[in-house]
Order: sequence, then C-alpha cells, then structure tokens
Amino acid sequence: MLVRRLHAEDLEAAYALRLHALEHAPDAFLVTLAEERERGSDGFAEILDRRDEDHVILGAFAEDELVAQVGVFRPERTKIRHRALIWGMYVQPERQGQGIGGALLDRAIAHARGLGVESVHLSIEHGNVAARRLYESRGFEMWGVEPQAMKSDGEYLDEAHLRLVLAS
Repeated sequence: MLVRRLHAEDLEAAYALRLHALEHAPDAFLVTLAEERERGSDGFAEILDRRDEDHVILGAFAEDELVAQVGVFRPERTKIRHRALIWGMYVQPERQGQGIGGALLDRAIAHARGLGVESVHLSIEHGNVAARRLYESRGFEMWGVEPQAMKSDGEYLDEAHLRLVLAS
C-alpha cells in the first residue's frame, strides 16, 4: 500500500472515489451525492492543483488503485491557523479492516503536524462507531455532540466533534 498526496493527474480517480463515498455512505458526509455531481470535479481539481500545503487531499493506493482518501485543511484566517481540519475520510468498504484507514489517518496527522498546528479537528456522524474507534485509537477525544446537526431523508443525525491535541 502506498499513501501519498494526490495531484492533478489523480483527479478522475479521486472524484470517482468521492462519488462512490457519497453513494455508499451518505450519512458520513455533509454534502449529498446530488450536490457533488452538480458541483462537478472542479472543487477537487482546485485542491489538487494547489501548490501550498494548507489544503491537500491524501490518497491510499492498493495495487495501483485509489482505495481511500482524506482531506487536510488549514484555515487562512489568522485566529484559527493554529488548528487543522480533517475532512472527507473514506475507505472503500471492501478495503476496511485492513489498516488502510489507520495508515491514511496517520499520514494526515503527520501532514497537519508538519504545518505546525497545535490541534487537529474533525466531525463524524455520532452513530459511526467504527470511525470513532479509529480516531480515538490515534488520540482524538470527543469534545461535544451537536444534536440534529444534519437532516437526511427526513431523519435527524447528531454530529460528534473530535480533537487531537498535538505536542508542541
């Protein structure tokens, strides 16, 4: 398995995996499949074309196939540049339980640490126990739950907020 930063030449595979994620795990993401399709691949292309380190997408490859990805974002605003956000984490269902998610998350944390941030934040659907276990295994702690944060197909979903404090 190879974990690396994705670039412009990875756009087709990265966008296809994003659509797959939204189709197969719709409650794990804020954006809907319809919204992502409407937006198109331009949003991903913009991130993959960036030359700075503040907004990247990392990918995990197995047998030369992109099987997992995650975004790392460091805000531009001065008062919140001390933290980074992990977003869009997804591992293909048939690849889960093989250590790919952990390796990808470790790389995302290392990237955030390299940015010099003091903490890494993320949010997950509160009922996603497997994701919470993975994040907690890396030291993330839940600091709050937002009730009814999302509404999907007429049902409310709570969102858990987690934070990893990095050693300074």
